[in-house]
Amino acid sequence: TGAMGRSGKPFHGEKEFLGQGVSYCATCDGAFYVDSEVAVYGATTEAIEEALYLTKFAKRVYWITNVDVGRSSGDGVLGIERNKVLDEDLMDTLLDCPNVE
Repeated sequence: TGAMGRSGKPFHGEKEFLGQGVSYCATCDGAFYVDSEVAVYGATTEAIEEALYLTKFAKRVYWITNVDVGRSSGDGVLGIERNKVLDEDLMDTLLDCPNVE
């Protein structure tokens, strides 16, 4: 996510589909995804913010990360540990959105 792209190892199909479904800026391109299913890849606060922004447009937002994240529930911990890099309140806000998985 982010207007300047992302750092790190590219995922399969990222370069081939850039501008054809793959985007780095939810603020710039979010309106193109009205009533669509979208995925946000990343384990940073920026990725969570982008996913939250897309909840205004998309029918469903999938948050994909390569780190284990979780949160407490009424039944206890979901069995995975929180990543200390993430803003926990922001993550909880994202996971509370009805159209986020």
